[in-house]
Amino acid sequence: MADNDSYGIGFFLAGHYHILCREGNERRFHMIEPHSNLKPVKLRFIEAREFIETHPLCANIAHHDIRVMPYREIQNIFEGRSPKSTVKSLSLSDEDELEERLH
Repeated sequence: MADNDSYGIGFFLAGHYHILCREGNERRFHMIEPHSNLKPVKLRFIEAREFIETHPLCANIAHHDIRVMPYREIQNIFEGRSPKSTVKSLSLSDEDELEERLH
């Protein structure tokens, strides 16, 4: 699967990114620091949406605005680069973006 067709899952909370990563045979959300040795999960968009919609953990953290993000943005977070587009995608829903354009 090419990186430009791949997605990851994450959310931003208390100044830190929390990204779905592989831990052995399991998938867990980890607080990410630049240059981490963790392996982010790479999914097709439909798989990522299905994970969010069906996984009990996502229901418990729904108030943290969990997002499907392009995999390249997740790579930016892991490499310590400033992910401006990631910050926007994690903090704004489509409705918020529409409201900002209208005002």
